[in-house]
Amino acid sequence: MKIKNTGILVLAMAVMTVQGCGDTLAGLASGIKELGIDEQATIPDSEKANETFESVFPQVQDAVGQALSQGMSAAGGMKPQQAAGNQSFDIDETISEDGATMTVKGTVNISATPAGALSQEQDLRVTWSGIKATVDGSDLDTSGKVVLSGSLEIGTDQSITGTFEQIGQITVGGETFGFDIVTTFSGTKITITGTINGETTETTIDLAEAGQSSGSDGSSNGTTDTTDGDDSSVTKVTLGVYTDNGDGTYNDTGKDLVIEVGVECFTWTRTAQADSTVSTSHDHYNAADDSSYVDGVVTWTEYGPEHSQSDIDATCAAGTGGATKTADSTSYTQDKNFYLKIKSVE
Repeated sequence: MKIKNTGILVLAMAVMTVQGCGDTLAGLASGIKELGIDEQATIPDSEKANETFESVFPQVQDAVGQALSQGMSAAGGMKPQQAAGNQSFDIDETISEDGATMTVKGTVNISATPAGALSQEQDLRVTWSGIKATVDGSDLDTSGKVVLSGSLEIGTDQSITGTFEQIGQITVGGETFGFDIVTTFSGTKITITGTINGETTETTIDLAEAGQSSGSDGSSNGTTDTTDGDDSSVTKVTLGVYTDNGDGTYNDTGKDLVIEVGVECFTWTRTAQADSTVSTSHDHYNAADDSSYVDGVVTWTEYGPEHSQSDIDATCAAGTGGATKTADSTSYTQDKNFYLKIKSVE
């Protein structure tokens, strides 16, 4: 199975030092014992394990992102990036939706320097039940648990350094398989090594070669990377953003969203009003990754919002709390308080 950075539950963390590595190993060991995880468990049907993992983990990732956002917001939220200092958050959140329940517990430590460097450490325990996996065309209930521990640093030059590990197990149809995912950031390279149901693969992403860095205006310098089944002739999709009038009609806000299909971590900005973290109007940065256009439907994994280009670059590269979204040209698809519909493709 090909490992995708957005298909793995990955979270932004701080620079690994010798001491930090020891702390990470200790956190993983205690979490594995606490949750009773058997990362070496396997099931005979490797395809079933792969389909389950690929189906479940983006949902787990999204729910963990919600839990972290809720927990950190309840504690006052993150300081603006330019505000130097240390923050520590104790996370104890439960997310329930569509019959599925997930609990996220642990700690998040954030440190920022006056020069703009940002570091983050996380040690989390996650359990869930009722999340559906689509296996061979059928929806199956799953339960699972995972320990996430590690650290990462974003330098003043926007370089990313760090390592973190995620060890867990998933039960589907009465069978349990384990997984162990290690993600390493070094310079412009992200290396993801994963053992899932006893099978090990490795993927290296070179951000420089992929052209993932984006300009300060939010435009992307990325290259188009289409996947099998995509309409490769479509490289740009313009989405209308609408509000519901409540009478079966929709109002165009005029704030179209343009996604460059296949571009890794394509970013855009919108002006946001004052909130709990910034007292004045400010820019919100979002990114779309793993985008495709197939049979009239655009699909992408969305990250953010963040308060700076460097933050959204790091969040998207790490796959932090992404949400899978779709839209087409025949219906209005709800996206939080708005509705999306394709206006045009190029």
